[in-house]
Amino acid sequence: MLLIVLLAVIGIIVLLFTTRFGIGVDPDSVAYVAVSRNLLTGHGLRELDYCGNFRPFTKHPLFPVLLSIFGIFGIDPLIGDRFCNAFIFGANIFLAGYMIRKYTGSIWNSIFGSFLILTSTDMLNFHCWAMTEPIFLFLSLLALYLVSAYIEHPKGVLLFASSSVSALAVLTRYAGVPLVITGIIGIFFLSKRTHRRKSTDIFIFAAISFLPLAVWLLRNFCVAGRFLYRPLLFHPITYGHIKPASDILAGWFLLKISPDIATKVFKTLILASLLFFSIMLFQYKKARIRSDTVKQRLALLPYLLILFIFFYGLFLIIAISFFDASVALNRRFLSPIFIPGLIFIICLINSRLRLIKQTGAFKVASVLFYLSFAGLYLRSGIDWVSVKSRDGMGYASRKWKKSEIIRQVKSLPREAAIYSNGPDAIYFLTGRPTLMIPAKVISVRKEINYSYLSGITEMEKKIKGRKGVLVYLNKIAWRRYLPSEGELEKILPIRLVVRCADGAIYEITE
Repeated sequence: MLLIVLLAVIGIIVLLFTTRFGIGVDPDSVAYVAVSRNLLTGHGLRELDYCGNFRPFTKHPLFPVLLSIFGIFGIDPLIGDRFCNAFIFGANIFLAGYMIRKYTGSIWNSIFGSFLILTSTDMLNFHCWAMTEPIFLFLSLLALYLVSAYIEHPKGVLLFASSSVSALAVLTRYAGVPLVITGIIGIFFLSKRTHRRKSTDIFIFAAISFLPLAVWLLRNFCVAGRFLYRPLLFHPITYGHIKPASDILAGWFLLKISPDIATKVFKTLILASLLFFSIMLFQYKKARIRSDTVKQRLALLPYLLILFIFFYGLFLIIAISFFDASVALNRRFLSPIFIPGLIFIICLINSRLRLIKQTGAFKVASVLFYLSFAGLYLRSGIDWVSVKSRDGMGYASRKWKKSEIIRQVKSLPREAAIYSNGPDAIYFLTGRPTLMIPAKVISVRKEINYSYLSGITEMEKKIKGRKGVLVYLNKIAWRRYLPSEGELEKILPIRLVVRCADGAIYEITE
């Protein structure tokens, strides 16, 4: 276990090094930080919307509350979250290794799994941002372990612990609901207790897991008139959502990496190992099974892991189809299944290998495969860290902090109204509330915004009335639902005030 602890410590150090210019900040991060600061100043859980108004915060509350706790002790929320994420990264590395060790009985399998998490570019990336993913990954993994521990050893303290951690996961992200469903299904089908006792266990588990969420949703309805921050509308998932997800999943385990010489060598080794593996498995498929106890010990955790992966995928389909069509099945939204999927695959391979007699050649092939796979992850991880540690990430990067256009915005009169395609960036970097340019498309529903032109007219009036400006940031390229700079020049009577390398400031002409 000392080697797993060492890998966890290395993970903490690597993450702190990568975020030496500050933890990554994206639009969601800005919203969470703003809510935490409002909470600290006594304004409650309120967020600044893109219309310049403060409104009740109705998203998952745990992360901004956690950020505000840092502020209570005089620590800047982003600085506190940087260190918190580093330790969570180490905890995820250790917990995954511990779970693999416990359910495979192999220290080498556990080291392999922990090492892949440490060197995974996606895991490194998600832990380097001020987002909900790191703590959600940890709580999900811990809840799955505690549920499996409770099913094996049905003690009240384990039931309370597993349901409490699940409740925290749900408050961190609503995507924690599949975690609770996994626990319920797992207890019902995998527990060896009587049906009556299982029913009681399920009721207690569900009640503790869902009670905080129910209270939070009721609070939302009382203060905002709605339970969730998205309206319920049907917009079915499409192939365009699924295709990127399949590419990402393939990339995790088939390693789509740049084809340089070193990578080609590693890939050749992997292919050779797989071929040798297949030959050996076929040759020994009728070999004597060692023991049934191994199979029994391995059965529980993989079932829970695969159940969680299934229900989480189903949750994403429902979320896209009924709540937010703009959700992309990208690396961020798929991240909660990476570690459970990795543990499941390692447990599955280990259980199959235990069923056959292994020769010296077979063991050599196994070692060769593991080293090759780990080498690919290590190579990509080192490359990623070397790039990201040079400048920082998101709005906290040096290129944003030294932005010429942001410096121009800081010099604007305080009373001037500001419209922009990047109001979150301006608010984070200058502290000035900024309004969003009207959108051509309602992204969450993928529908045309029929109020677009009236919104443009309203924006023109506000800019004129408050001697405001229109700030267009070149670095904000992902908001394709907004009009381009050229489109704004055509439909508005605007005059260029200043042009910078990374943006422009316009005013409305009379």
